[in-house]
This record gives sequence, C-alpha cells and structure tokens, in this order.
Amino acid sequence: MSRRVPPGGFFEGGGSPFGRLPTEPSFPTIRVSRRGVFWIVAISVALLILFLLKPFATLYTDYLWFRALGYGGVFGTRFAAQIWSFFIFAIVFWVIGGANVLLALNSNTGRRLSSIGIRQRPLTAPSTLLALLAVFLLGLLFGRIAAGSWQTILAFLNQKPFNVQDPIWHKDVSFYVFSLPFYRFVWGWLLWVVILMMLVAGGVYVSRTGLQNFALPVRAIRHLSVLAAAFALLLAVHYRLDIYELLLSKRGFVYGIGFADAAARIPAYWIMTVLMVLIAVGLLINSFGARLVVLLSLIHISEPTRQAEI
Repeated sequence: MSRRVPPGGFFEGGGSPFGRLPTEPSFPTIRVSRRGVFWIVAISVALLILFLLKPFATLYTDYLWFRALGYGGVFGTRFAAQIWSFFIFAIVFWVIGGANVLLALNSNTGRRLSSIGIRQRPLTAPSTLLALLAVFLLGLLFGRIAAGSWQTILAFLNQKPFNVQDPIWHKDVSFYVFSLPFYRFVWGWLLWVVILMMLVAGGVYVSRTGLQNFALPVRAIRHLSVLAAAFALLLAVHYRLDIYELLLSKRGFVYGIGFADAAARIPAYWIMTVLMVLIAVGLLINSFGARLVVLLSLIHISEPTRQAEI
C-alpha cells in the first residue's frame, strides 16, 4: 500500500519547518573592517593632536613670559596643578565611564549568543573597542575642564582659616572663599558625568532591546536605577550647597540672608534636600526589585522638584 505525498511536500506550503521556528530577537551588530579600524584610529589621533596642540602652545608661551619676568617658580606651581588636575579627573572619568559602558554593552548580548551556540569575546568586540575609545576621548575633555579650574582646586588644597565665623551657620569665612567654590565645581563635574552615563547606558539598552515593547532586562533596570539614584543624590547636594550660597547672594541692595530667605527659601531647600535623599533611597531599593514602573515614576517625581527651586 503506497502513501500519497501531498502536493506541497511533507510540510504545508512546501517550506522547511525551521522557517517557522521562533527567531531570536535581533540586535544591532557593528562590523568594522581593518581599513575602517585604521581610519577610526587615525581620525582619533588627529583629534587628540588638535585637542592637545593649543593647550601646550599656550603653556609654552606663558612659560616664556613668566621666565622673562623672573617668576619661573610661579609658573611651575601652576603647571603642576593643571597636570595633576587633568590626570586625576581624567582617570576618574575613565573608571566611571569604562565601567558603565562595559556593563551596558555586555548586559544581555552574552545570553542571546550563547543560547544559539556562538561564543563571543565582549572585550575585543568592535562595539566595545569603539565605545572605550569614545570614553577615552571624553575623559580627555573632562580632564581639560578640571585643569581649567586649577585655581579653585589649588586654593582648596592650600586654604588657611580666617578665624572669623559667619553669624548664621557659624562656619569659618574660609569655607565660603575656598571650600564652597571647590564643592560646587566637583558637583557640576560629577553631575555632567552622571547625566552622560545615563544617556549612554539608556541608549545602549534601548538599542539592544528595541522600541516595540520596551521591555528592558532586569540588569538594565538595576543599572539605570543606580545611575538615577546618583543623580538624585547630586540634586540633594545641590540644594544643600544652595543654603550656604544664600550668604553670598544679593537681592536688591541687601547682601546675604534676608527675611524671605530665612522664612521661605531655607525651609524649601531643606525639604528638597530630604526629598531627593528619599528618592535616591527608593531608587537604590528599586535596583534590587528591578521594576521599570518604579524607576520611571521616581524620575518623574524628581523632575518637578528640580524645577520648583525658589
């Protein structure tokens, strides 16, 4: 007895059964040839030379000027402060940026490739190398920003007390002359670093998962929650520094803290400081639960409070 074969073959539609298997979610891959890597490195080196050419030319001109006036030692102190500030802040940025980029790039790719039997080398992947190159160049930029504030850093490290206290917070006047500008500079520098890391990490996670269902993996939500908590803590520091800076403010013909400051602004700043700390704690707790709804809601709460500054 013969079995009749269907016209379309053993499978309906005449196709292979493997074509109906669920496919693995697609994610962007970067393929760079050797020539592409060469041109990327060459352009980066050219940008690095242009980035360093003007500062070194300015330093050499200043060195000739100071030496002609007999103040070579003063120039040496300034140069040492700029060099140390540049490298310390650049290294801090490289550590923070490299850790966040590697964590974002290697968060969910390994599971997808290992599930289909493909081995990967995340540290030598083209996307990882290009991302680390971008972190290196950005670290030079942030280091240069710190080197431009060498006077603030040097004044903080060599401050001396004035032995005069302010009548409001009972702090030495040297705090407002040397420490407060340095704290404000470090706050602004870290704020831009955290914002940049949030944008980079969020962009990597969204590009890997796609925008169809916007289902971020658990590791991504934890990572973004920690970055958002750092952002909230920096906002708390901002409002705390604003309280001290009220002593240096001018409104009309009056310098320092007035009646409106004591009655309204200082309590408002304290409320915002405590609120930002509570939001940061909530975000850190959410990093263990890894819930996207909680992350978005806490970020939404912190946004109007930032705009409510008096």
